[in-house]
Amino acid sequence: MEGLIDGVVLRGSSSLIFSSSYWGVAMASKHNLSREGFTLIELLVVIAIIGVLVGLLLPAVQQAREAARRTACTNKVKQLGLALHNHHDALKRFPPGVSRNQTPYGNAGANPSGWGGRGWLCYLLAYLEEVQLGSDIETEAATSSMINPVAGRNILIPQVRCPSASIAEFDSFSDKHASSCYTAISGAAEGLITGFTETRVSSGGGRKVSRGGVLLINNHTSMKDIVDGTSNTIAIGEQSGVLIDTSGNEQHWNPSSRFGIALGTVGTSQTQNSVYNVATVRYTINNKDNNGAGWNTSSYGVNSGNGGAGAPNAPLNSEHPGGTMVLLTDGAVRFLNEGTALETLAQLATRDDGTVVSGL
Repeated sequence: MEGLIDGVVLRGSSSLIFSSSYWGVAMASKHNLSREGFTLIELLVVIAIIGVLVGLLLPAVQQAREAARRTACTNKVKQLGLALHNHHDALKRFPPGVSRNQTPYGNAGANPSGWGGRGWLCYLLAYLEEVQLGSDIETEAATSSMINPVAGRNILIPQVRCPSASIAEFDSFSDKHASSCYTAISGAAEGLITGFTETRVSSGGGRKVSRGGVLLINNHTSMKDIVDGTSNTIAIGEQSGVLIDTSGNEQHWNPSSRFGIALGTVGTSQTQNSVYNVATVRYTINNKDNNGAGWNTSSYGVNSGNGGAGAPNAPLNSEHPGGTMVLLTDGAVRFLNEGTALETLAQLATRDDGTVVSGL
């Protein structure tokens, strides 16, 4: 006999009790068990959404990091500008771009011979909280070659390193002397400025070195010499990225990458074109591969090995997307777009071409 009496099922002599409350709990438990975890489709959707979010977030993070590095680079160039002005205040002139350490630029006497002297940064070390290093280099430069000096070995100088830089921290000759991401601008090559004839260019070995800028070879300028105005003339430019040679290889080529910041030039002539730590504008900004042809030693003045004699024509370049930093002689820092016309860049590098460049 079977029957249902108030939730009691009678089946023969056995009975099972399923109250109405039991059925409610059982059904609820069954429903809960069916919703534990994700289905495969739901899991795939979640993973896809996370992937999209990460894809959107990473570029934003990278851009934020680069913005911070660019700001830090701007501040370092600004400090170099303050050091230049402090030097000018103290001596009533800017330092030479490079010198052989002859009077009045050092203690090697009136007519020293051989390689030696100092690059422009050595004259600013006292104003960059590197007083002892500056003094040590000055002392050694009076009697010794700066090709591989004792002073400055294994000393990294953070003030001359762009945070985005890919060039080596130390020179390629001995890996012991600091290289710089920033270089002195001595002027621009001839024939780049419409209506202006630049006659102060020394050529040789594929190099062109101008004396029409602010930081010169075995010579100096002061504020009064900047005829175009200090807000229209570049004193320092950035060279913090790698260049591509004719074999397609990346090279750490800039005016300090071969021997570091210390080396100047050979002899005391103002027409030297074998110079280190100084650059003459000849190519457009961020032209890292010579328009696809690659750079070499013999023709372009770019390679920083011995045959390149200091890379005086290495283009201004950086790892900042779209351009590079420059310091105007009035101390202002500007980010020059890589689309800047070569003529405009040459006008900025020349102190007296009669052109006022606007819109920087």
